[in-house]
Amino acid sequence: MSLNEANMVIRETVVLTPAQLRGDIDHPENVRLKLDEAVRASPIDIGSLAFSKRRFTYNMWKEAADPTPVVLSSFRRERLDMLEALFDYLSSTKYQDTTRETYFDNFKSVIDACDQLGFADFMESPQKCRHAYKNLSNEWRHQLKMEDMSNGQASLWQGTFRTLIRLCFGKDEAAFIVERINPIPRQRNRTKPPKEQHFMTFIQTAIALARQLKSFVIEEKDFPIKLKMPDYEAFVFQSQGGNVKTPFTTFHRGIYNFEQGRLATFDEWKDTVNHGLKSDYSDRVSNFEEVNKDKRHERRIDFATLSMQAYMKIFILLTGAQPSEVKQLEYSENFEYEKDKFSNDFRAIKLRAKGREVSYNLGNIYGYKLFKEYLEVRKWILNGTECKYLFFTTGSGNTIEPRQLRSGRGFNRYFDRVRGIYLSNDLKDITSCPARKYKNLILNQLEVNLKTRASLLNHTEETNTSDYTETTPERQAKEFQAHWEAVKKARKHVDLTGKHSKKITTGHCVEEGVPESEIDNPPIEPDCKTQYGCLFCAKYSCHADEEDVHKLYSVLRVIDIVRNESPDFNHAEEKFQTLSIRINEILKSVGEKSADHQAMIEWVEKKVMVTGILTPFWERRLDQYERMGVIASA
Repeated sequence: MSLNEANMVIRETVVLTPAQLRGDIDHPENVRLKLDEAVRASPIDIGSLAFSKRRFTYNMWKEAADPTPVVLSSFRRERLDMLEALFDYLSSTKYQDTTRETYFDNFKSVIDACDQLGFADFMESPQKCRHAYKNLSNEWRHQLKMEDMSNGQASLWQGTFRTLIRLCFGKDEAAFIVERINPIPRQRNRTKPPKEQHFMTFIQTAIALARQLKSFVIEEKDFPIKLKMPDYEAFVFQSQGGNVKTPFTTFHRGIYNFEQGRLATFDEWKDTVNHGLKSDYSDRVSNFEEVNKDKRHERRIDFATLSMQAYMKIFILLTGAQPSEVKQLEYSENFEYEKDKFSNDFRAIKLRAKGREVSYNLGNIYGYKLFKEYLEVRKWILNGTECKYLFFTTGSGNTIEPRQLRSGRGFNRYFDRVRGIYLSNDLKDITSCPARKYKNLILNQLEVNLKTRASLLNHTEETNTSDYTETTPERQAKEFQAHWEAVKKARKHVDLTGKHSKKITTGHCVEEGVPESEIDNPPIEPDCKTQYGCLFCAKYSCHADEEDVHKLYSVLRVIDIVRNESPDFNHAEEKFQTLSIRINEILKSVGEKSADHQAMIEWVEKKVMVTGILTPFWERRLDQYERMGVIASA
């Protein structure tokens, strides 16, 4: 974070329940909201939103338990009315605490964005709020275009900002603030399977952490933990932050010798600090020794919970189970282990969720071993405490209070804890949906039939066909390369002689009535009845003259208009993108015949694409599309 935390302070706060928010509150900026323990253990520091300079994120659960550090001089008085509006909204009796937490997180994300992007004054006036709303909307659209933000998140945050505006300024002023700023439409994001190398790095890291941290706590080893990761080795010490040196970390405490896996000597340590006193060094050594003596120290429990979260991530990656399913899975001392109906090499485990029996495929015997290992670390963490759920979350410190997981952030904690430490910051989390698609892709490559694939993923055959048929980016690139090579074969259809062919609306045909596709799975099948399909036919011919070039540019003009203006953009793009590339390849080949041909190409291009003079047939086709509503009328 760019803010200088040296100027931040922990202020005195008052903790209130949602019902208490409806009373008179003297200092809204000092309020923290207490929700049900099952929803959120630590109070929400809603009052900190009155300060434009504050800590925006937390790295550890301990930090979140305290009031948010703020710069007191950044207090913005105009935000007190905003807090009062949020108090009224969040205290409504129609909301459950889970809903209140979700709404607060969304409001906080929007206000954080205002403060971090230079719009801290957004509550001063409707004009300044409109300025912030417009600029943030543009920023979210840009992030959406760059694929740094999902469509759902961009739409949600913009919608949350509109709600905040209405709460703070009223309905009439809100209409002015958002006027003529288009809402970001919410569309379903079709997730893609992860890159194969990304997936392998992700799951290998999870397995390495899960197993080695489990061994560390169960076998009661001493710090530092020696980790052997897929691409590096590292020593992990007991501190919170700065306690491990990997290719992805930047902050390293001077008290540790990371190369040799030991505490630094006094001379080594004092060179890393401004005022290295012998007593300070001795305190650090004593702390290290005390942690190693206590085999259930809270830092050991921290690493055990990281192991548990890694095993849960492995379970999700292997099964593709959704968070809503995983949080309901119940623990049993007698898990049923069976051979899977797909193959003797695959295994499934039967579990129960809300009294309903469900079966999850764990891959081969290796996956089942990982599951059994998880049960060991689960038992160590609980230490005799009962918990009905297979996966759970714990309280803070060395007192274990198991609670049911919640969908949402609870399933992201593993990734939050390993990103930038054990995994590169450049890698994105792999959630259940892309994991399911990757698993389906592998099963498809193994020629597992559709019915079995759907069964293994616990969904219908229709769902498998419609939502789980993408390929990985690497394979997609190879497929595209092969496809474009086939598209570029269109160049060989250019004919300088013009013999033995019949005129058609897109050029010429050398053998009418016997269509034959030149590429596999063309977007438009050639059938001698559709003009577009002719361009994918092996019998198509283009004369290198002005007449045929005019026809092709006319086709290109029409499909460009359809692609840009069609209400169904995705369908138009899927249908015409390859056709457009194929036409351009033919035209490029004509221009390469001679300087005269190139001059002719440029003249016809200007005539059609700039002036809009099409061949009579394609002019009529364009008019027809307008009447049918395929494209918008001028």
